[in-house]
Amino acid sequence: MSEKVAKTGGCQCGRVRYTAMIDPAQAYLCHCRMCQRATGGVSIAFIGLPKCDMAWESEPDWYGSSPIARRPFCS
Repeated sequence: MSEKVAKTGGCQCGRVRYTAMIDPAQAYLCHCRMCQRATGGVSIAFIGLPKCDMAWESEPDWYGSSPIARRPFCS
C-alpha cells in the first residue's frame, strides 16, 4: 500500500469544495451501466477511501440516482 496524500477539488464554479486523503493505489475505472448513465460516458474514474478521509469544505446538493447510490452535484 502506498502513502496517502492530501488532494483538494470541487466543481468548476467553486461553490462545492472538498479535501480528501487518498491512496493512489486504490484508483479504478468503473464501466457499469449505472456509472455510464450517471456520467454520460463509457466509464468513470474512482478512488476508494473511507468516509473519514474525506471532508466537504462546502456541501454539495445530493441526487438519489438509484436505491443504492446518492450522488453529489453542484446545482
